[in-house]
Amino acid sequence: MSDGTHGLAFQGKPADDFQDDDRRQGQRYTLLLRTAKFVADGMEHLCIIREASDSGVKIQLFNPVPEAASFALEMPNGDLHPIAFIWSKDDVAGFRFHRGIDLAQFIQASASESARKYVRLQKRMQGTLTVDGQIIPISFANISQQGACIECSASLAIDQLVAIDMGVLTPTFAKVRWRNRPQYGLIFEQIYRFEELARKLGFTARP
Repeated sequence: MSDGTHGLAFQGKPADDFQDDDRRQGQRYTLLLRTAKFVADGMEHLCIIREASDSGVKIQLFNPVPEAASFALEMPNGDLHPIAFIWSKDDVAGFRFHRGIDLAQFIQASASESARKYVRLQKRMQGTLTVDGQIIPISFANISQQGACIECSASLAIDQLVAIDMGVLTPTFAKVRWRNRPQYGLIFEQIYRFEELARKLGFTARP
């Protein structure tokens, strides 16, 4: 990863100031590969928590930080922390918590037993479903590495195998796990890589 920084049109301290403040205000913890959701103006995106202190957090976004009026970090257990943009370096960015956090609770929330194994994004997208030779338009309500919730006009059976094409992601096969017409829960035959999902779905689709 390059050490070069690039500026963004946001107010805040540069990276070195943020890091110096963290050293003065509390111990910095390294949280490797803790998946979470980055929320910009209500739009959800996948991210990885890299480091955190009681005053700020460093996260990997896989995409440039978008211009937004508000940012938040949603933990795997559902805890939501409002954050303010400070700096960015390549695809990693630093944010300051609006209010100080209990670091022990923050770390525990990132590894909570109640957290989903695969982070689920509330993401409205369009795609197609192919079943019995018919191509049917579908709308996504949410998606994760492992599956999705869709809406469509087709009458699908539990465990029925269908082909899914979302356009931005590699097409895949999926099985129906639950149904509540017109909504269906799908489990993908092949799990998407976290980074692929984060990059391909980053800062593009709006509800």
